[in-house]
Amino acid sequence: MAAAKAVLVLPSLVRDVTQFQDGLTEELAIMLHVFHSRTFAHDEAKAAGLLEALQCHHTNSYLAQYLGCRPGGIDSRHVDAAAQMGYMETVEYLCASGFPLSMFALPKAAAAGHVDVVQFVFHHVDRHPQSARIAMNHASHAGHLAVVQFLYEHRLEELTIVPIVCAANAGQHNVEMYLRSRFQGGVEE
Repeated sequence: MAAAKAVLVLPSLVRDVTQFQDGLTEELAIMLHVFHSRTFAHDEAKAAGLLEALQCHHTNSYLAQYLGCRPGGIDSRHVDAAAQMGYMETVEYLCASGFPLSMFALPKAAAAGHVDVVQFVFHHVDRHPQSARIAMNHASHAGHLAVVQFLYEHRLEELTIVPIVCAANAGQHNVEMYLRSRFQGGVEE
């Protein structure tokens, strides 16, 4: 099996294959080979792995090439993974290309502390109260004060005790105090 895989990445074979597949370059073929040689625990990890293989943390050029030769290869899981990984330019690019975000993109970006992605998703794509509520809870638990402040200032519904408890349970004192100062005995200030 190892010998067969070694043959598949021979430069001469890769060059021949790429001549017959629109948009597939030798460089992209090698990136995809490395990606496909990995195993992933679940679909979300696989989506993140593809974005890493395509070097989306640096550029969207390989992603654009990939979309050219594999138009059905990207879906909302990839956009959500880009949000979680903080790949702002990739999130913008995929959203502008018509790829949807799920309701989990905002909580994933918030949990990871990517305030720029949270702002983009909140203002331009996601306006779902449940998504914003989950995002507030995750950001509070993780101690991402800038994200918590943004979500509080742009909340879609009243502040509940849950994010305060999340912050307290995780030892995120600064987030807990910020939220407590805005929530007094069930009456928001």
